Amino acid sequence: MNKRDYRADLSHPLWREKRKQVFQRFGRKCSRCGSRRLLDVHHKTYSNGKRAWEYPLDNFEILCQRCHAAAHNRAYSATRCGTCGTEIRAGFAHCASCHSQLAQKYRQDLAKKNLELSILQDQLKVVAGSKTPASRQEFERLDKEREILVLQKEAAEEKMKELEETTDDQMRQIGSQIGSLRRILVGMAILLVLVVAVFLWGPGFGHGQATAKETAEAGPSYLSAAEAAHHVGERVAVRARVSQVTYARNGNIYLNLGGRFPHQKLALVVFGRHALGFQNLQSLEGRVVVVRGEVSTYRGRPEIVLDDPAQLAY
Repeated sequence: MNKRDYRADLSHPLWREKRKQVFQRFGRKCSRCGSRRLLDVHHKTYSNGKRAWEYPLDNFEILCQRCHAAAHNRAYSATRCGTCGTEIRAGFAHCASCHSQLAQKYRQDLAKKNLELSILQDQLKVVAGSKTPASRQEFERLDKEREILVLQKEAAEEKMKELEETTDDQMRQIGSQIGSLRRILVGMAILLVLVVAVFLWGPGFGHGQATAKETAEAGPSYLSAAEAAHHVGERVAVRARVSQVTYARNGNIYLNLGGRFPHQKLALVVFGRHALGFQNLQSLEGRVVVVRGEVSTYRGRPEIVLDDPAQLAY
């Protein structure tokens, strides 16, 4: 396999799934130096004709970027954020925080260019009907300014799109990790409360309480898509109609409930690395589904991340 094909494999959903399995098998720590930062999955050996994900788990090793470079006999050169200088993963230009700030700056620049362009277009309408030489000169001057503004506006739009595509998956993964940590801490707190309760009240504690089976038989209580926004950080069951299904270029899948983007009440997100487990999601558009999971927020909007097809019923 040539280098071009290999690089293409690294963005394939099957490689993302294999990479996840490797981390689950060996843990998130460099096998050589013990570092937990900027980790890569290293192939110990390569075989002609095999795709990046077609190797057994024992053929992989978790290495930090420095040790990974050494394993390939390459000099290590740290990649740093172009704004703050923080060491970051190779392939990125900025850290997540600086990406977010740059995207906000371009968003503001774009709004300013749109306003300036609107004003210029109004001015062009005023002078366009005039026949005097002075008006024609003014029209030409304003038209040149308009062309420059259009180019600047398009450049700002393109840069903002690039920044947002680069950070979307990165920021959502951070949010997913925080959500997992929150669930662990909540679980530990509940366990501690139960231990204390049993110690204080003895074996009789819990007598007369409804069992999980009884609660389930009583009938599930579903939230609407709009109500989910009031339960951030909680695991809920939501019953709503799918208004829109979108497949992004980075492999992610978005299901918007209660309205089409950007007016959805709740978004369901399937990351590219889990997409193979979710089949025919496009057919759900217009159908009522039941989704279970933890409600989180991304850029102020509620969403539920799906990593298991069992979370979705229809």
